[in-house]
Amino acid sequence: MPALNESLGRRVRYRAKKRNPRHRCMPRGHWVHVSSRVVRGRYAFVPPEEGGLFVLLMWGIIGRAQIRYGVDVAIAVVASNHLHCLLRSDRPGAISAFMQYVKAGFARLTHKTYETSGPVWDGPFRASTILDVEAEEFWFAYILAHLTKDGVTPRPNQWPGLQCVDHLLNGTSPRGLWFDYQAWDDKGRPDDRTPFYREVIVKLTPLTGWERYPAERYRAFCKKVFDNVVADHADKHFVGVPAALAISPMYEPAEVKRSRCPAFSAMGPLADELLKAAYEARREGTGAVMAAVAKVVERGRAAVTHDDADPEHPWTDLPDGFDYPPVINDAFDDAPIVGPFLPPDAPLPRWPAKWGDPPRVIGDG
Repeated sequence: MPALNESLGRRVRYRAKKRNPRHRCMPRGHWVHVSSRVVRGRYAFVPPEEGGLFVLLMWGIIGRAQIRYGVDVAIAVVASNHLHCLLRSDRPGAISAFMQYVKAGFARLTHKTYETSGPVWDGPFRASTILDVEAEEFWFAYILAHLTKDGVTPRPNQWPGLQCVDHLLNGTSPRGLWFDYQAWDDKGRPDDRTPFYREVIVKLTPLTGWERYPAERYRAFCKKVFDNVVADHADKHFVGVPAALAISPMYEPAEVKRSRCPAFSAMGPLADELLKAAYEARREGTGAVMAAVAKVVERGRAAVTHDDADPEHPWTDLPDGFDYPPVINDAFDDAPIVGPFLPPDAPLPRWPAKWGDPPRVIGDG
């Protein structure tokens, strides 16, 4: 049995799995169009009824995530089998953490509501960073029109699932419910759960250029987008709310729509310049991080740490602006790399000419 003994005694060598980096770059302070689809397109988020607890709990999950991770929300909609949001944060990694919290909470909610099990989401979420206000306006209108564009309801605010159209038109904030499991557990887990629901308010943030101006002007913009959506789809045949709610949460369509999701989105007159600069900066930044990760893999943490470095920022071989230790950890876990990814002198989103002259307010001079 020499061959068997030799094979048993041979040292086992493992080869690291080759990972493809996710095409997700989220520079701080820019709006990001985020989307995610249910596995196999299953209708896991069909609300059981109109105006019920299901949607309130979904808003509660978003509200808790917003408080926990400091993420701005401009608009959000959850259709039967996918979601769309416009998000923004100045904190590195906050949008990824926000989406992880929301998707996990939504998955638990649909399992509890419909007594299902197994994976809910079709892989990681997809994100496209918006570089100018023209693209912001386009994606805002796209998300607002989503259920009407898909032929579900003739008006975007008629969808009984999670959507915030009426709140945008009226200037109000969505309210959700969060179940306080700790308090419920401390009280011995009584059958009556009603006393343990807590109200959560979700703050909706205006798009770039509207934040410092009167709220009435932003509501007028939202109303204009709403009216255009209704007019553009007036001749379409719609399924209607009763038929949409009658579909089983286990239904899976024969085909699932797939679309390309670029890392960056720009549509204004400077779109070509912005996109070229963003992709070039992203390529250089990602290359520097991957080179540092390779050194860590080969020689350990000491490869990019110096004893005489600032103790709070020891990763001095990495480019400025990255959240260094999480970047290294994320690289091992194949998580998105979060950094500036834009040149220091990149222009900020500007007020588009088609919106007219920027409104003046008291104190503008």
